Amino acid sequence: MKLFNAILLSTFTVVMVACGGNSQNTLLGTWQVTDVDMSSMLETVPEEQKAFMEAMLPMMQEAMKSMTMEFSEDGKVITKSAVMGEQSEEEGTWSLSDDAKTLTINGEGNSQEMQVTELTNAKMVVKIVEEDGEFSMTFEKK
Repeated sequence: MKLFNAILLSTFTVVMVACGGNSQNTLLGTWQVTDVDMSSMLETVPEEQKAFMEAMLPMMQEAMKSMTMEFSEDGKVITKSAVMGEQSEEEGTWSLSDDAKTLTINGEGNSQEMQVTELTNAKMVVKIVEEDGEFSMTFEKK
């Protein structure tokens, strides 16, 4: 019975390492924003600004969907986006907490922490909390 338990434990460990992998490595590559949920931000907008924000929301979401983030092994990240036909590219650095629940992007004098709510080889969902509300972005690996 001890031999069976040892084999079972060894097999489980190998499967977990093979399937789980290293979250840092899972993040490597290029990710495309596929969905943006800003609905909770509307809850914090003053009533007199709500109609304006509701009108702007689809445009803001579409602009964010143009964004890609490329994470490299050396800790660098390149963010590309297009807003109203203007292409932009920003370089920075990234780090992922040991528990893979916080992604930090540093670039051009600012730092952005994101709560990672899902991270697989194909999909990443992050939540960004700001003083005027929170929103989430879903990425798919390209």
